[in-house]
Amino acid sequence: MISVHYARGALADRRDDLEGAIAEFQRATELARREYGVDHFLTATTQAALASLLGAVGRVEEALASHMAALDGLERWVGPTSSELVRPLMNLALTESSAGLHAEAEQHARRALAISERTDNPDRLGTALRNLGVVLTNMGRGRDAVPLYERAAAVLEAGDRPSAAASARVQRVLAATPDLVASRDRAAIARARVELDESRAKLAAVFGPDALEVADADAALANLLAELGRCHDARIPLTRALASFERAKAPPDRRVLLNRTRSRCEIGP
Repeated sequence: MISVHYARGALADRRDDLEGAIAEFQRATELARREYGVDHFLTATTQAALASLLGAVGRVEEALASHMAALDGLERWVGPTSSELVRPLMNLALTESSAGLHAEAEQHARRALAISERTDNPDRLGTALRNLGVVLTNMGRGRDAVPLYERAAAVLEAGDRPSAAASARVQRVLAATPDLVASRDRAAIARARVELDESRAKLAAVFGPDALEVADADAALANLLAELGRCHDARIPLTRALASFERAKAPPDRRVLLNRTRSRCEIGP
């Protein structure tokens, strides 16, 4: 029955029925605990999946507890330096970052990166670099995040992950925006706009024009333009991003930048 609930949860997730998926994974986790115990590998992996879904719908406190329990269980089975820990460490770090637990988030993100550096997996390494960049950006340390995003993009591009590389470039521009605005370097700002436009096009070609990855690129462009005092120009990408976030019912932490830009430009919902 555990596998049945797991499969149902995965199917509901693919259909974007996140609440239905959560209910199935909760049931699978309960059954795994009952049948195998709280420390079993199957219990930990099932709880890790549940934690990611809880985070996706904004149930942060529940997600944090599930992530910690899953990580603890997995580490007992695979050891503290196994590559199996990279994804749960990264997911925990991003959830902690969303919750404002910045020191803990940086610690877990750096641990995930350290493990990734020792493995021959460009996708894993590039993702770990990018996620540490996200954590630092959320801490207000965008300048420290920029080289991480740049390296992530290069690693992911070399690993034949062009869409992931494009997302890293979008985040690089976002992290670099305060310095770009302060410099008023027209050439650098123009290059950043080109980078956003090219990245958006790549993401739209892979995921479709309404995807959240594309909306993130629109939000980054709107933010850059708003910070430059060009709210009129920011309106088009901002409106596109808002529509995509509404259609996808994006969680609050995904909307923070967009809401800040909208407030800055006094654009209504």
